[in-house]
Amino acid sequence: MAMRDWISGLFDRSFDPATARRLPQLDATSQSNVRGLYMVGEIAGTPLIKLGLNAGVDLADHLAAELKEAKRDPSVDKATADGSEDSVLDVLIVGAGSSGLGAADRCQQLGLSYVVIEQQRAAQLIRNFTKGKPLFAEPQAVELKSRLWFEECSKEQLLCKWEEQIRELGLRINEFEQVTDIRRRSDTDSFEVVTDKGKYVARRVMLAIGMAGNPRKLRVEGETEFAERISQNVADPDEWHDRDLVVFGAGDVACEAAVVLADRGNRVALAAPEIGRAHV
Repeated sequence: MAMRDWISGLFDRSFDPATARRLPQLDATSQSNVRGLYMVGEIAGTPLIKLGLNAGVDLADHLAAELKEAKRDPSVDKATADGSEDSVLDVLIVGAGSSGLGAADRCQQLGLSYVVIEQQRAAQLIRNFTKGKPLFAEPQAVELKSRLWFEECSKEQLLCKWEEQIRELGLRINEFEQVTDIRRRSDTDSFEVVTDKGKYVARRVMLAIGMAGNPRKLRVEGETEFAERISQNVADPDEWHDRDLVVFGAGDVACEAAVVLADRGNRVALAAPEIGRAHV
């Protein structure tokens, strides 16, 4: 079963990651309908950076208490998926966005064994933001629980600070590694997580992935044939000059992209079904 189809099973039956944005079925502790597998962050409906960091911290605290109380199966510790004698991980975290990083740091503070698997680079979603994009520490009334720094700043300032902290704190993050399968090990309370580089065994799994990895498609003629001419983000608008461009969408991200592209001498049309077509 493809990883995308497996994740779809954690949502409403009509959920399609490529076309929908439905929330998964979670209990009050963020546990999915698969016992021992938790979801946090954007995929669970928490897109803001500060709230994502806090959600990761809170879930790590919950898992530490849960694992302390849970009866540990001695047979699970005797062999990992590759047959070694190493102990299994307490927590395997999929995704190194704000929630995954917040959870990783908290796991490290609490002495839980963990690893973060990230298919691209840590904080990839933030890296994809437009160059110079301001980030606001919202909600202002909510206190930041994580040791990871976050204040109102630019995209570049946050990435610089987080990269420095990841090194200083020694967070265990495996970048450019993609999870391909997650399955419960027979007769145990642990999971085997398969990636394109190896296998892991963990007592608990935390999905802290974003939604940007499965961008929605227009499903129109030419979308597949001319895929190289379509971009899902405008990380650096300075790469675009004197071009005829269409930005499809009517949200804040689309409007922001249209404005910065127009400011650089491009001829930009902003289009979306709900607004028709408007030139910028």
